[in-house]
Amino acid sequence: MLSFPRSFNILATKIQYTMLPSKDDTIVGAGGTVQTEDGERHETRAKSGQHRPWSRQRYFGALLFNVAAVLLPALYGTLSKLWVADIDSSQVVLTDVYTYIGVVAEVLNEGLPRAAWLVIGDKSSRSVPARIGLCHTLIIFQSILGLIMSIVFVAAAAQTAKAFVPVETRSTSLTYVRVAAFSCLSSAIEVAVSNSTRALDRPDVPLLISSAKFIINIILDMLIISTFHVGSHQPTVNMQAAIRLSCDLAAAFIGLAYFLFITRRIRRKTDRTASRSWSSTQPSFSALKTLARPGALTFLESAIRNALYLWLISGIVAMGSDYATAWGVFNTIRWGLIMVPVLALEATSLTFVGHAWGRWRASGAANARRATASWADLRVIAQPALVSCIVALVVEVPICVFLATWGARRFAFWLSQSDTVSRITEKMWKVSDPNPFPLFRWCTARAVPLLPPQRREGLPNNITPHNGAFPAPGWSSHTERFATRLTQASRICRMPRAQTSIANLLQTIDWCYIFYALSTQLAAILLATRPLWYLYQSLASNILWVLPWAIAVSRIGITPDDAWTYHSVIFGGSLVFSFFCVLAVLGCWAWALRKGRMRVRPVAARGRGEDR
Repeated sequence: MLSFPRSFNILATKIQYTMLPSKDDTIVGAGGTVQTEDGERHETRAKSGQHRPWSRQRYFGALLFNVAAVLLPALYGTLSKLWVADIDSSQVVLTDVYTYIGVVAEVLNEGLPRAAWLVIGDKSSRSVPARIGLCHTLIIFQSILGLIMSIVFVAAAAQTAKAFVPVETRSTSLTYVRVAAFSCLSSAIEVAVSNSTRALDRPDVPLLISSAKFIINIILDMLIISTFHVGSHQPTVNMQAAIRLSCDLAAAFIGLAYFLFITRRIRRKTDRTASRSWSSTQPSFSALKTLARPGALTFLESAIRNALYLWLISGIVAMGSDYATAWGVFNTIRWGLIMVPVLALEATSLTFVGHAWGRWRASGAANARRATASWADLRVIAQPALVSCIVALVVEVPICVFLATWGARRFAFWLSQSDTVSRITEKMWKVSDPNPFPLFRWCTARAVPLLPPQRREGLPNNITPHNGAFPAPGWSSHTERFATRLTQASRICRMPRAQTSIANLLQTIDWCYIFYALSTQLAAILLATRPLWYLYQSLASNILWVLPWAIAVSRIGITPDDAWTYHSVIFGGSLVFSFFCVLAVLGCWAWALRKGRMRVRPVAARGRGEDR
């Protein structure tokens, strides 16, 4: 039997993609040289070390780069709350403004940049100059959009504070909002550069951005706002925001400069006979059109998802400072611990699934408009995402168990310096009610008034149906039968807590995020191959689950005492629902490819970055 490390090395050996620029008419010459009709020659670099197991050209090598690149910003997001808690614990909730502005910016950052995996990652049918030209176009376009959005947020600072800042701290938040507004510009540049370079098999660029941001932030925070800062000034929350923005902008431009340096070095290594092909590296409207086709779909998906999320967030902020702060701490734990491996695995899956899809499209089997894929083709395309699912399970389950059994409340208190906030956060991570189906509880409360008095035994008795009048207006036998079955289901769901270890575990950990970790990796297959199908699964999840519950919560009139009963259903339930939606859509995707029912766009024309 193979040992665990040896098994992973075998997987790493199988999931490898050599960074060879090619075109439709690529000719492989002797000595491992690739020559195109433009006279481009690129050595396979077999001796350069890219075939080593931990090279960034291989799955696990790229994963290490991505973990480090995602971990450092998450770590600073955690530390920033500590700095603010030391300055004024009541202002911790202000740091979430940075997050919520980032959510709005995410709509732009998940538009064209998420098309990079499909378009720029297609190295089997696009030349290196064409792919770099797409990168240049993407970066310039996103930078302009980020600047426009920053100006809009500055102009609407009062409205932003009203929507995302609790009333207790709203009067001191306008300056913080105006400073945080320009995070739209920094994030637009950073995401465009990061996604582009990952698709080019250069995960070292996002790692440099994260490292620069983290190091500069820590140094300036210690010098200016820490408890042992230099000088006699009094640190403020606005200072922390200004430092964070400065570091974000500096890191984004450092990453951009490094990317430009890399492209110049690649060009110098290219034969002079290929110099005319590098004219395609210039930003162009045709490159923007190529990115816009799949980018419009990812933009629409992100806009719908984040609009619903911000609608729910405005309701959370209305619950008061303690609840809003607890939600912010909950998100810090989520994004600082749970999401780090998930996002790193997703970025790696997207990169290598995109490469595999491009190779399949460039093969003879995909030349037809409605190509047919074999089971072997599907396995090769999906293999990086399936490996990511295995790694996600190995990593996420211990983290969730740790947080549920020991770490949630202690970590929350460490971040917020508030016992009230830490208790609320702990409740968000633990299921204190033995009934794992709060949806039935909510429905039961509405069904009880529809039952005759003799059928209400064992049901909630604190509801007086229709002011004691029975039968209710509009009563019918069909309504009674439906209410009876619903309340019987609720009785089943209120069974005593099981004494088995598995039942206790499911009642204490936020197991929904394990479903999220898996669904994210599986959805990467759709995003890197057919963004339209990715849009389908997202719409199904958000319209069929999140939207109805968002409407219900706005009408129920929840209070801070019972708010998490409903919010846990919305956020946790959507993660589980999304998992099954992704499975269903992915099954349809595989069936359509196997049967030749999917329309597949032809490969890029002569490597110029344009689809026919």
